[in-house]
Amino acid sequence: MELIEYYRIIRRRLWMPLTLAAFALIAVSVLFVFGPKRWRSEGQMIAQPGAAMRVQWTGTTVEVVEEAEVWGTLQQLVESRAIATAAAQEAGLIPPGGNTAALQALAFERAKRGAMFMVRGNGPSPDASTRYVDAAMDKLAEMWNQTRLERARAMAADMRRQLEIQEPPRQALLNQVDRAEAGSPPGKPTDLLAWMQTQITENQGALSAAQVDVNVARDRLTSLQELARRERNLPPEQRTWVEGGTVTTPLAGLEARLADLEAQRARMLQGRTESHPEVEALTQDIASVRRQLQVERERAVGGQNRVSPALSQQIVMSRMELASALRRIQALQARDSELRNRLPALQNRARLYSELLERLKPLDDQRASIVANLKILDAEARRLRESRDLSVVDKAEVISTNRSLSRFALLAVAGIFAGFIIGIMVVFLLHYLDVGGQSKDAQPAPA
Repeated sequence: MELIEYYRIIRRRLWMPLTLAAFALIAVSVLFVFGPKRWRSEGQMIAQPGAAMRVQWTGTTVEVVEEAEVWGTLQQLVESRAIATAAAQEAGLIPPGGNTAALQALAFERAKRGAMFMVRGNGPSPDASTRYVDAAMDKLAEMWNQTRLERARAMAADMRRQLEIQEPPRQALLNQVDRAEAGSPPGKPTDLLAWMQTQITENQGALSAAQVDVNVARDRLTSLQELARRERNLPPEQRTWVEGGTVTTPLAGLEARLADLEAQRARMLQGRTESHPEVEALTQDIASVRRQLQVERERAVGGQNRVSPALSQQIVMSRMELASALRRIQALQARDSELRNRLPALQNRARLYSELLERLKPLDDQRASIVANLKILDAEARRLRESRDLSVVDKAEVISTNRSLSRFALLAVAGIFAGFIIGIMVVFLLHYLDVGGQSKDAQPAPA
């Protein structure tokens, strides 16, 4: 079918689309004049830098990150039924629990850049419209912070529950660690083991040095005794050792030796106890010198010395040095034996202590992570309670009504156009009905 034929069909019943267009214009005019009059108000708000921040999990830690779709979320909240209902009740447009079916949602608009956005709403009067939008902006700022505050509180409550679940086994391990440290001797078993190993090493060094002293003292004593035997077999005029020097008799040397040892013992007792191995060895040296001194005094009285007093003194001193070195070795060997006997028990104690610390470490790390996350959540919750991320810049003002001439002209044009189009569709429908009826009448009767 060509366009000219369409034109002819429409022209034949042109009155119908014109009539429907006129009816549409009349209906729009009646609704516009006698319909409810509403005012539209607009308020302006600004999103603070913190408005885009929200708490979320990042692995096992909590971070305050910037939300990517913050403006989409904000628009959904502005246009939600919850904000509209709360604002209408706050403005007194509907009573609490009243019917909200006829309540119109708020509108959100934001420029492409910047942090400013507009909130628009309708009301039955200019005052009601502005109160509605002002209440909506207040509820929006409150609910925006409240939703994020509830999320932070929920996450914090979940972490505190985790902390409560994790604390009993951790405390049980801490009690075992405390008992391990309170053993005998008290202290950290790992540190005690390291100290004992150091003591064994130092004792071995002292034992080696004492063995060298024993060998030196034994060689010197052997040499002096051999010399004394030779001296006894010689006439006095052929002896090489004669009296002289500062010490002329063994008694003087022994007395000086005794005084020196007693002075050393007094100094040693200032920092050690009498049961200390070195103090005990020094005490035994003093007792030995006293016994030797007694022997020499008896020999001096009896006139039994057959060699030079100086040589006798050297022999006595060498014997004393050898005996002292031997006693020192015995004390160090006893100390070494004592340390080595205590070592296995301390090694086992340190091993159990290390196992406890290994079991405790993940619990401590988990607790430290939870405590750090709780600090972040508490700081964010405090910020959300004390400040608002959405602030009102401009209070609501009436910007338009539904009775403006421009709105009427737009509705009239839309009504006329819609009526005219519907009329044309009806014209074509009637045309096809007529064509179908004529085709049936033109068919020949059956034979």
